[in-house]
Amino acid sequence: MSNSIIEKRRKVLGLSREDICKYVGICLKTYYLYTVAQKAIPSDRLIKFSEILKCSTDYLLGIKKYTQITVTDNKGILLADISQNEIIEHRNCKVILT
Repeated sequence: MSNSIIEKRRKVLGLSREDICKYVGICLKTYYLYTVAQKAIPSDRLIKFSEILKCSTDYLLGIKKYTQITVTDNKGILLADISQNEIIEHRNCKVILT
């Protein structure tokens, strides 16, 4: 896991490293080791990271490159704004473009 993914997401949400450490249940040194990829992140902690950073574990692992989907028509009018949580809840939907 690249430190840029965690750090960029942390900054976007305006969270401090301390906020994240407290939520995940780790110390700053462990956080640092995780973010520089010198220590593997256990799955239970990866889930905690995804919860506080409001994104999927796939996003944190670099598998998916988005945290939100915005749909507009050809005039730029907003039709849908779907957050990561809604994407997860509606993952069995189909999108039909006509």
